[in-house]
Amino acid sequence: MTEIVDQGVAPSQFVEQEMTLLEQRMKLKERIEHGILKLLLCNLEDLSAVFILGLQRDLEEWFK
Repeated sequence: MTEIVDQGVAPSQFVEQEMTLLEQRMKLKERIEHGILKLLLCNLEDLSAVFILGLQRDLEEWFK
């Protein structure tokens, strides 16, 4: 009869590896969310600048 030998990791190591992977995924998620928010804020700043310049131009024409 052949004996099956488990060559995997011990349960405590498995849990530790899973926790490490979970922490890595959480950090990656935070970095992605931060990057998305940063992009949105940059786009809002650009849009507000364009809006303000357009408003300024309209006011200058109105007060001529």
